[in-house]
Amino acid sequence: FKEKNITVLMDDNESERPTGSNIIDAFKDLASLSKSGDAVYFHYSGHGGKLRDLNGDEKDGYDETVIPVDYDTYGQIRDDTLYKKLIGAMRS
Repeated sequence: FKEKNITVLMDDNESERPTGSNIIDAFKDLASLSKSGDAVYFHYSGHGGKLRDLNGDEKDGYDETVIPVDYDTYGQIRDDTLYKKLIGAMRS
């Protein structure tokens, strides 16, 4: 992948921080810039969690989550949100 096509969010005091808003914005950018036939790679290496499922789509009763650095104010990012903002938003 070309450097101009790579977004890095990292809590290292050099990169853009992986806040909830920055993560969601990166999902939106990736989805809007991708077109049918593109190779897209998303990697997350950070904390995750589980929250009680709110819409009944999880067999185990829990949504899996991504935990941004500002989770105490932003909250956790549910798998439903990840699907809606990234996967579901991509053009086929």
